[in-house]
Amino acid sequence: MSIINHRVLLEDHPSYLKWFGTGAVTLIYAKKLSVSSNSEDRNLNSDIDPETSVEECDLTGQPLYVDLGDNSNNAIETLTHQSHDRIWPKDELRHYPLPVREARKTLNKILREGNVGASQPYYVLCAGDDSSKTVLLGANISDFMGCSVQLLKPLPACKVESSLEDMVLAHLRNCFTDNSQIKYLVKMSYNVYGGNIDNTTDQKASKILTDGNISVDITAQKNIFRPRKNGVVDVKMNVSVVVGHPLLKLSFIWPQLLKLQRIFSILSDSSNFGNNEGKVYEKMSLCDVPLDTDDILQSITNLVSIKEFCPIRKKDVVDVNNLRHLNILDRLWDILSCCENVSELNYSFSFLFSELLEIRSNICLVDVSDNIGILIKRILEGHRVMPKNSVKQSLEFLFELGARKLKLDFQTIISQFPGFDKTHMDSIWKSISTTPPLRSTTFNKTIVKMQEQLAYLCQLYVASELFYLVKDQVNMSEDGYKPFCKSIEQEYIFDKSKITDFKEIISTPLHAVHFNLDINYASFIDSMLPSQWTLTMESGRETTIYHLSPQPIYPPEIISHVPPPDIDGPFFYVTKMNRSYTKLC
Repeated sequence: MSIINHRVLLEDHPSYLKWFGTGAVTLIYAKKLSVSSNSEDRNLNSDIDPETSVEECDLTGQPLYVDLGDNSNNAIETLTHQSHDRIWPKDELRHYPLPVREARKTLNKILREGNVGASQPYYVLCAGDDSSKTVLLGANISDFMGCSVQLLKPLPACKVESSLEDMVLAHLRNCFTDNSQIKYLVKMSYNVYGGNIDNTTDQKASKILTDGNISVDITAQKNIFRPRKNGVVDVKMNVSVVVGHPLLKLSFIWPQLLKLQRIFSILSDSSNFGNNEGKVYEKMSLCDVPLDTDDILQSITNLVSIKEFCPIRKKDVVDVNNLRHLNILDRLWDILSCCENVSELNYSFSFLFSELLEIRSNICLVDVSDNIGILIKRILEGHRVMPKNSVKQSLEFLFELGARKLKLDFQTIISQFPGFDKTHMDSIWKSISTTPPLRSTTFNKTIVKMQEQLAYLCQLYVASELFYLVKDQVNMSEDGYKPFCKSIEQEYIFDKSKITDFKEIISTPLHAVHFNLDINYASFIDSMLPSQWTLTMESGRETTIYHLSPQPIYPPEIISHVPPPDIDGPFFYVTKMNRSYTKLC
């Protein structure tokens, strides 16, 4: 296997460099080629000679000083470590480092030949084979003169606060200024629940191990490590869920949404309707795990034979396994959605109407506005005409039953939001559920309205899952929940255009909400260590950045030569970057 230098222009920094920059970057790294590699591909992918013939003149300077002071108890010494825990993007696993000497020569050549108008920085990955364990050298002709990144010795968590002053002193040694002229910026993140689920796709949604993520991002313009002890900071909370994941609190509702989507798909395909629609529907599946026809008919008989089925007082406490008291329409959805095919569904509706006409029932229906509800209510009130329903109408009736039930289920859940007023939700639902005047048993809801209903139900489902994830995983007061619930309301409840098609939630199952949180309500992070902590110090042309993380931020190929640290208790991996700016005339 041979090795060549590979240069690639990336639209954004690779994941292991995003802690100190974003945007386009030209990355240079070693690329391993097998003997069978196509020579044409090699020419297309590499524009740096394998044998660099640049002179030793060092335009990038010597490796920057990285020690933090003479106090051996607090000093952060240079070392690296390999991680096998993180799942890296495949392309980043192919980023092999160059020896530091060769990396410097390569960067010098670029600077000599440099395009002064180039806006993106050049970064060269290094193998850490110098005394400073350098893992990156960089330069940008139009912005900064150069930068150097080193991996430092892992730091015990108990020593971080005592090491803050050492970090400041190390910065001052590079910039020759006093402490009062340093501009500080600290960013830290806490992973409260779940793992990294960014870029989750429909293919991955049901396979990943976590159903969601809760994190807290904190920003401060002072040198701190414990945010709740150190004055004013900006706090943002991020909550995301993987829609349809089996571990979610309301995962039992997801199959019902899928059933509604199946009904909608059948209705929206005009080729399913015509002179032979009965034959078309005869084998069209509705349910993957159906009930026997006899069981469905018996369930209908039992349902309409109930002696008393009137509204019951609203429950004070919401139980996710028993959200609310169900009426006949709710139970009809549970029964009829288990029909094996459309023909069986049509027959079951005819059987339902005949049973309602024959059996005198005390069933009460109030506040019904959809077609099937109005029809059943009229029969119960003494309208003794047997409805004649087509298979198309039966599908529309079933969709109405399911949409109505899920809307009420979600409304029950969302009613737990502090200060929630259901008036706005009811108004939106009414606007997408127009019911024509009841003149006959033919009720044609437009496909557009059904699509809007299904999309809005998806939004309510996402809102409900987000709510339960935080409710179950984060211990906050009601005042702390308020900004979270308001954010959900604004994005997923009051804006009906957040999701416009059910297919969107299938192709993009990751949904999130972000909101500002008062630090006084973030006491749940007091016992936690940050998942990332970054200190940026700027003084004139000099910038020093320290990055702390419980796991290494570089792929194994870059840091594979160093054994893991021997530290008892929690610790952080430490990365340091020095960057020197200059103005070009």
